[in-house]
Amino acid sequence: MTPPRRELPLGARLGGFAAVLALAFAGAYGAGTVLEDGEAAAGATPSSDPSPAHGHGGAPGTGSTSGGYALSLPKGSVPAGATVPLQFSVIGPDGTPVSAFELHDGAALRVLVLTDDLADPQRLEPVQGAGGGWTALVELADAGTYRLVADFVPAEGPSAGARQTVGADLEALAGPAPAALGRASTTERPQETP
Repeated sequence: MTPPRRELPLGARLGGFAAVLALAFAGAYGAGTVLEDGEAAAGATPSSDPSPAHGHGGAPGTGSTSGGYALSLPKGSVPAGATVPLQFSVIGPDGTPVSAFELHDGAALRVLVLTDDLADPQRLEPVQGAGGGWTALVELADAGTYRLVADFVPAEGPSAGARQTVGADLEALAGPAPAALGRASTTERPQETP
């Protein structure tokens, strides 16, 4: 025969639960502080670009730098509703474009475009050009601010072999597509041939 189960009073159970929660939050806070201090000591600039409008908080890729690496967009905007080539580079700690990457999950560089609500992430298929620059086709349906996030492992330099995630804002502007900008006015007519 088993002895009857002895149950702790409700107050003791709630107090124990609160103590465990307090320890978990204190541990998470302490770990976050250590990580932030470690990044600053390693020469990384803590994100000055948390993009609160995006609701990203402090997640990877929400800052503009990681380990001294940054994402550079020569043109920070594209027309909304059009498929256009987007050019960008990963800039290393020495200020030059990074051209050597290790394969990580089958790709040298993984790039996503995120919306504010993260509802419809768009994965880009970038192609590396000469000098370390990248180009990918992007189509942003609606005008607004998006977040371009790149995930990579540099093959050379001080962070060789360490995974890095960086991000940059990308604006989708309402207006005519680039092809429409160069059209002749509607008042001009081509000459007719007899």
